[in-house]
Amino acid sequence: MSSSASSCRQQPRPRRITRAASRAAAAALLSDSPGEVVAHILKQCEPRDLGALACTAQWLHPLLELALRLRAGENGHALPKKLPLGDDSCHRRVQVLLSLERRRAQLGRRTIAAGMSHSLFISPEGTLLSCGTEWDVDGNPTPGLLGHGELAEEELPANSIHVPTPLPGLASVRIHSVAAGVSLSLAVTSEGEVYSWGQGNMGQLGHGTWASSQSTPRQITALASERVVAVEAGFIHALALAESGAVYSWGAG
Repeated sequence: MSSSASSCRQQPRPRRITRAASRAAAAALLSDSPGEVVAHILKQCEPRDLGALACTAQWLHPLLELALRLRAGENGHALPKKLPLGDDSCHRRVQVLLSLERRRAQLGRRTIAAGMSHSLFISPEGTLLSCGTEWDVDGNPTPGLLGHGELAEEELPANSIHVPTPLPGLASVRIHSVAAGVSLSLAVTSEGEVYSWGQGNMGQLGHGTWASSQSTPRQITALASERVVAVEAGFIHALALAESGAVYSWGAG
């Protein structure tokens, strides 16, 4: 056996770092920082990451609870001080608070929506897809409803997409929730921005114009100062609920 082959065989393989090891390393780094600083760092984490940390280091539990309460306060709502617990341990308190935050995050979220002649879907990765036709059941055109730009009219059925297909105009945007109306479509991003597309001849797209249609998603700038958490689309009007509690409506009534 050659010496080169022997030396290659003796080289140690790189160790694979597991998720548990990564969490333990992160907790160890945090242990050297002041508690209030740690809480302000933790409040930026997603609930699933906080849950994983809660299972990694018991000493983090009071700081995890503080982080959740800080974030709730900054977002304009308060978590209850008195929790319905049989076991009032720090770990149990953190699990209950995480559960409340997860439920709140899902409030108003819709990952599948069906209009009269089209459907919208959000993939687990936050990609928005649509399919259907840009004609209503009475044979009237609803241009732009699918959000894929101008569709070929010579295909049969015309102005249609037969399978769920990602919208190119939102390819780089993570979508949180959708709404499908008769003549319009709405999407809320993970940042609380709202996009609309479809028929706009009654102001139902929210862009401040009476344009006949919008064939690709366009952000509603009138809502740019708010973080929107839920939307709903009707026949020729739409509604949006902001995290601040404000409710917006537009279109024709």
